[in-house]
Amino acid sequence: MTEDGLLIVASFNTDSVHFVNGWTGERNPFPFFEPLKLHEDDPFAFWGVQDIAVCTRNNGRGLLILTSVESKFHWVPI
Repeated sequence: MTEDGLLIVASFNTDSVHFVNGWTGERNPFPFFEPLKLHEDDPFAFWGVQDIAVCTRNNGRGLLILTSVESKFHWVPI
């Protein structure tokens, strides 16, 4: 969960995550109008999201994502 109440939820069996407003239950609230695609450069790859953490890196907010298929951490700025 982010400090402003957004939940980050992995979409089962896809390469995307949704943002959900923890107060209203609204999926993909402003400024996230659609799921965040994690692997747009390779539409045939499946990361298999295992765990997600919200963190700061180089003064920017992002997601640190552990994937089960590759067993790697990935950084996605938001």
